[in-house]
Amino acid sequence: MGLGQQCHAFFTPGPATIRLTVTDKHGATSYYEKTIIITNETLYTREEFNQLFAEIGEKYMFTGSSVPSMPLVKYARTSEPRMLIRSNSPETVYREGIVYRETGNGPARFMIHHLNATGRNVKMYVVATNINDTTASLTTEYVGFGGPSIYPNATGKVSVEKYFESMQSSKDYKTVYLQPGESRVILTELSALPMKEQQVISMFADVKTDSSVRYDVVMVEENKNPIQKLPFLQFLASDGIHNRGTYNDSTRLIESDELVGITPSRIALGDKTSDPNLTGHDGITGYETSNAGNFGVVYRIKLNRVAPNTLITLNPRGGKYMGSVMVNGNIVGAPNSGGVSAPNEASVLYRTGEYERSVEILFTAAPGSSLPVNILFTPLPKLKTNE
Repeated sequence: MGLGQQCHAFFTPGPATIRLTVTDKHGATSYYEKTIIITNETLYTREEFNQLFAEIGEKYMFTGSSVPSMPLVKYARTSEPRMLIRSNSPETVYREGIVYRETGNGPARFMIHHLNATGRNVKMYVVATNINDTTASLTTEYVGFGGPSIYPNATGKVSVEKYFESMQSSKDYKTVYLQPGESRVILTELSALPMKEQQVISMFADVKTDSSVRYDVVMVEENKNPIQKLPFLQFLASDGIHNRGTYNDSTRLIESDELVGITPSRIALGDKTSDPNLTGHDGITGYETSNAGNFGVVYRIKLNRVAPNTLITLNPRGGKYMGSVMVNGNIVGAPNSGGVSAPNEASVLYRTGEYERSVEILFTAAPGSSLPVNILFTPLPKLKTNE
C-alpha cells in the first residue's frame, strides 16, 4: 500500500511503499518511491484517525451497532405552514397521464420523482392553472433538479444539492401572473430535456401564490403540448408501493438548547417514531395518506450549544444513502462521492473546533435513498503526538 493509493495513514505494521509522481507546468514528470517500516506502535485506531482527520464529506467505517443505544437529543419541534406536494407514485410510469393533481393557495413545495417506462421518449411538466376569476401571482422561490439519468440515487442527490444552491443564490426567484382560467407550464427545468426509457428525474421546488392555483404533474410524449393534452389525459393510479400525497406544515423546525456532544447522542430523521410521518391526503383519490420517510420535508435543525471538539456525522440506518446537507450555510456531500451505507458507515458533516458554538443543519431526504438516517454527535478523540 502506498500514498499513490490515497492512503492517509497506515494501520498495519510491516513494510509499506510510498510512491510519489511530480509533474511540472511543462508536463514533465518525475517518479520516486521509498519503502518504510511501520512499527507495532499505534497512535490512533482507524476509527479514531478518521474521526479526527477524515475530510468533510468523506465517509468512514465504525461500529454502527452502538447507534441505537445513543440517547436522542432533546429538542423542541415546531413547523412552518408550507404545503408539500409529493409526486412519487406511480414511481415507474408506463403511459402518458396525470401522475398528480392538487390545488393550493400560498406557500407550496414540490417533490417529484418518477421513472420513464413508457417505451418512448417523454417529458414531465408541472402545469399551473388559475381557477379564479381574478389574476393570480405565482412566485418560484427555489428549484433543484436532477436528471434525466438511469441512476435514481445519484439523481436524487443532485436535486437536493441544486435545491440548496438555489437557496444560497436566489437565482431562481421570479414571479409570473396567470389570467383567470389560464394554464401555464412552470418549473421548466423539469421539461428541459426528454426522458429516455428507464431514465429518472427528481425535483424539489418551493413556490407561493396569492390565490388558489391548480397544479397538474403530467407525463406526455416529448413532442406533445402538455396544455393542449391536459383535458384528455387520464389520472394514473398509485403503484401501491411508493408515496404520493399532499401534506401540510412540511418545514420542520427542530431547536435544542442543551449542550450537545459531551457524550455521544443523535437525532433520528424519517424513523416514524421520534420523527412522526406527516399525514395528509391523495390529491387525486382523496384517500388519507402517510408520508413514508417524510421525503419532501425540509428540516431546519438549530443546535444552540454544541460542545468543543464535537464530530457531527450522518449515519444511515435503512440502507444506502446519497445526499447533501447544508451546515451553517455550506453544502456538504453526504458523502461527496458514492454512497454511505447502513449501519456501519458515517459521513463527516462538521467539527466544532476548540470552542462551543451553535450549528444549524438543513436536511431533506434525497429521493432514491433509504431512510431513516441519524445525525450523530460524538466527542472527538484527544489529539496525540508520537514524541
